[in-house]
Amino acid sequence: MPSWERPVGVAFDRLEVLESTAEAMINGFALNKGTIHRMPDAVISELDQAFGLD
Repeated sequence: MPSWERPVGVAFDRLEVLESTAEAMINGFALNKGTIHRMPDAVISELDQAFGLD
């Protein structure tokens, strides 16, 4: 389905995820003294499988 045919609610859901991710990263700077580490590909693959995204 093209992006212009998706419900407006989908866009708001994605914005909320983006906002919470950005907030977590900003808050993480204080906890990790400015260092953010990327999740390993194996962990991302495991999450994809768990949520049926693969």
